[in-house]
Amino acid sequence: MEIPRHWREQPTRMRFEGKEKVLKGSEISVYKYPGGSIPLVGDYTQIRHNFERKGFTQDATDEILFRLWGGIPAEAAISVGEVVDSFYQLVGSEVGK
Repeated sequence: MEIPRHWREQPTRMRFEGKEKVLKGSEISVYKYPGGSIPLVGDYTQIRHNFERKGFTQDATDEILFRLWGGIPAEAAISVGEVVDSFYQLVGSEVGK
């Protein structure tokens, strides 16, 4: 059976997405993704090693772990006062010209 043309030509909207889930009947949490799961047990290096064994690259592992547990920003956030002062300086310089 042939797929109708309007379905064949539509772009696919699939994306790789995984989620942290807790297994029923136990306290073990796993990272469930299409095609498998990775147990999130042990320390940080053991978990990274589990991802590498499954074939994830270092960049992908960093992004997944950042999304799972959040992260610490590399730089301090800019205060609102600094933003307002910069804006007023910009506006003042534009008005002066």
